[in-house]
Amino acid sequence: MMGEEKKINEDVIQPHHGAVSHNATFADDGLTSKNQDFMFQLNKHLGDQLAAADKQAALTAVITELKAGQLKGQTAKQLFGTPSAKAQAILNPQKKVNNSTVRAGYWANVIDTALMFLAMFSAVFGFFLLTSNGKIQTQGTPYGLLSLLLTAFTGGLIFAYIQQLLVPVNPKDKKPLWFRLVFTLGAIALWMVVYIGVTAIPSAINPILPGYVYLALAVLAFVGFVFERRITGITGGVFDSSKRNN
Repeated sequence: MMGEEKKINEDVIQPHHGAVSHNATFADDGLTSKNQDFMFQLNKHLGDQLAAADKQAALTAVITELKAGQLKGQTAKQLFGTPSAKAQAILNPQKKVNNSTVRAGYWANVIDTALMFLAMFSAVFGFFLLTSNGKIQTQGTPYGLLSLLLTAFTGGLIFAYIQQLLVPVNPKDKKPLWFRLVFTLGAIALWMVVYIGVTAIPSAINPILPGYVYLALAVLAFVGFVFERRITGITGGVFDSSKRNN
């Protein structure tokens, strides 16, 4: 009897005493029978592929999540999928998504995106006006100052929201692919409508400035964009050149 009792105790996970046995039953961890079986299978899949301390930490973390899930009626499958899938996730952890743009907040992202749009459009308008030899309409064009500001600001509003839709802070909030695709295309179409619509603004309140003024505005907007990113800590977003895992 004493030998059998000792064997059972050795098979149960001991969070603070050495490595976890391959045959651990997890019976004393406050888990349901199904969750105990999940842990048993997970432990077997992990085997000796991790250092003892790393394996212990990983199993303890899973047990903690399982116990929290039990209180909410969540099963191991709902939380982690199959034991083999969870084992692979532990052995090959994915890199965290850079969500600094989204985490900075919606309005910070609006300003970030709007400033870059302002710099881009100002530069384009400036070069175009300088090379047009003055042959340009004063009505029905997007080159007016008010048109430029509205185009940049609405672009910031729309693309900041698209950014949060595509890369939410909480991965569980991620919408289905079809929804993200339809919404993104619709939002871009809306922005194009705005871009075309601003051409109808009367020139009296929408003056076309000299080309060099637009170029100066482009420089100021880009400088503002750089400093704004230093202040907010944004490193991702529509205009980030680094690779991002979406």
